[in-house]
Amino acid sequence: MAKKKGATLSELDAFLKKDPNSLADVEKLSGQSIDKGSMDTLSIDQLVAQIKQIAANEKESETQILLKLILSALENKTEESSSDILLMNTALYLQHAEKTGKKLKDLL
Repeated sequence: MAKKKGATLSELDAFLKKDPNSLADVEKLSGQSIDKGSMDTLSIDQLVAQIKQIAANEKESETQILLKLILSALENKTEESSSDILLMNTALYLQHAEKTGKKLKDLL
């Protein structure tokens, strides 16, 4: 006898007509929370080491990587305080000031 290869069209049709909530108990799944204690946390020293590694990989200064990190973190915030806006503007200024300073040194 030939082995059945897969679902027939009638089985597929029956599956598609099922209520999506009957496939998994949505209430049980939504009640689960992530165990935050099991997540890896970085210490300040480990984070600094990661920034140094990224700077080496990207061939950019650690300052530029740190400024990109600050800007990325602030851009993804839902609520901005006045200090967030000030920090973002300062980071943008420093990001471009460093590039401008290098160009001025090259010209001299």
